[in-house]
Amino acid sequence: MLLTDEQRAGILKECRFRTSRSGGPGGQNVNKVETRVLLWWNPATSGWIGEDVRDRMKSRYGNRLDTEGELVLQSDRYSSQLKNREDVINRLYHLIETVLVPPIRRKATRPTRQSVEDRISRKQRRSDVKKQRKPVKGTEQEP
Repeated sequence: MLLTDEQRAGILKECRFRTSRSGGPGGQNVNKVETRVLLWWNPATSGWIGEDVRDRMKSRYGNRLDTEGELVLQSDRYSSQLKNREDVINRLYHLIETVLVPPIRRKATRPTRQSVEDRISRKQRRSDVKKQRKPVKGTEQEP
């Protein structure tokens, strides 16, 4: 758990929710009860995350942002509005927690001399195998 309870509560206050009728199986209940939950949250205006986290959020989840820059999530997994609300909130927390920790930068390394020599010798062996498939010069038969 990377987010504190205070941060979770603050982020939750910044969210907007809407419910709608969910599609799929469920009998007559589908036509009467609004169980799908939609969540909107704007990371650009959030006071609970830092600028670096905003940048990582935009680069990693930019395809999930709408034209106003809001992150839009929906859940209709359950036939209960309350469970769908909890599900969409937990998914939002998970997305934020994935970008809270900065990615580890890769250290540039060079291949060892032995690995380079092994690669070149493998290439040479493969080349020799392919050369043996060709007919020997001067022994071609004319049709």
